[in-house]
This record gives sequence, structure tokens and C-alpha cells, in this order.
Amino acid sequence: MKPKPTSSSDLDDFLKAQGIYEEVMASPKIKKAIRDLGDSIQAGEHKAFEAGWNAFLSNHSGLLISHGIKDFRIGFEEAWSKYWQSRKE
Repeated sequence: MKPKPTSSSDLDDFLKAQGIYEEVMASPKIKKAIRDLGDSIQAGEHKAFEAGWNAFLSNHSGLLISHGIKDFRIGFEEAWSKYWQSRKE
């Protein structure tokens, strides 16, 4: 199975691994379209992750508060960063 491109740098790596990086990136229009597609994919995944995160918080906020985590919503961006990093590995 081929790896899925997930961000600009991952997309560059993906295209290089396929041996088509130079060919694809030669056209400024195609280059911009691919960058926009990569950004769109990441934005969509961000929204899905955020929805799941918010659902978890709404269902388990009492548990988090009982463990001394008072402002548990601050951690979303950090959780997103960790999730995204795990996708790269």
C-alpha cells in the first residue's frame, strides 16, 4: 500500500518516492493545486479530529475535572499536534 500524503512536506516526500516530484512541480499551476489539495485534506482532518475531541470532552468532562484537569479545552491544539505527528511516523 502506498503512503497517503498528509501535508506539504509529506506530499513532497510522497511525490519523490513515486519518482514524479520534478515533473509535477515543474508547472506552477499544478504545484499550487497540489499544495491547496494537501492543505484541504489537513483542514478536513483537523475538523474531524476537533469534532471527536469535543465529543470526548462533553461526555467525559466530569471525569477530567475529578482528576484535577480544570481547563481541559486548552489542550486541543496540543492534542492535534501530537495526532498529526503520529500520522507522520
